[in-house]
Amino acid sequence: MRRLLTAVAFVFATATALPAVTATSAHADFDACVSHLAENGYDSPEAVAACETGAEGNLELCIQAAYEAGVDPYIALEACVLAHLPVE
Repeated sequence: MRRLLTAVAFVFATATALPAVTATSAHADFDACVSHLAENGYDSPEAVAACETGAEGNLELCIQAAYEAGVDPYIALEACVLAHLPVE
């Protein structure tokens, strides 16, 4: 649980420094999130659902859902930030 709180605290610090990361986008990168999780051995339906949450604009819930699906907190953080970023 402490690792999750550390990861969430990092997300909030990053979001404060990088407002573009926290901006909700209609074109968030769900596929990048799923790919990042799969590359790291996480491909459960629950982990994929976390990416959907992140792509819909809820970064904190994405991280929490990924963590609860068994994803390492740092991998969850990276994946959810990817899900939250706009597609270029």
